[in-house]
Amino acid sequence: MQIKIYREFTDRAGRQGPRRLLCCPNSTTGPWEPNTDIFETADTVHIVIEVPGVERSNLDLKLKNSTLYINGFRKPTRPENEITYHQLELHYGNFEKQIPLPESLEHNEINASLVDGILEIKISKQSNAIEIPIKVAEPE
Repeated sequence: MQIKIYREFTDRAGRQGPRRLLCCPNSTTGPWEPNTDIFETADTVHIVIEVPGVERSNLDLKLKNSTLYINGFRKPTRPENEITYHQLELHYGNFEKQIPLPESLEHNEINASLVDGILEIKISKQSNAIEIPIKVAEPE
């Protein structure tokens, strides 16, 4: 029943012509989280993130305390003169995604690429731990 009511409302709005929506122009410019897929193969963890319209210079990736932080900024593409909104679904402004990682991956090789609005991060599952010998000093 709710779907039918929604459709009737949408159809009626279309016949009445454009309506000025009561919302601020920046209603979708707050912090947001991009869509993300995470999967793994036998030797790699893949993180794929949708960030269309985000420039490489506006992306920042950090790994701290077994958490991968992906921060960025998408510039608004709306005209600066007065406009009438009919639908607002795209997010602009700052975004952040936090992805916890197992400690076993924290020091492994990580590569990232940005192609056609898709950020792909690959983390090797092959541990490259470095052994550092520690000598016990003789008592003086």
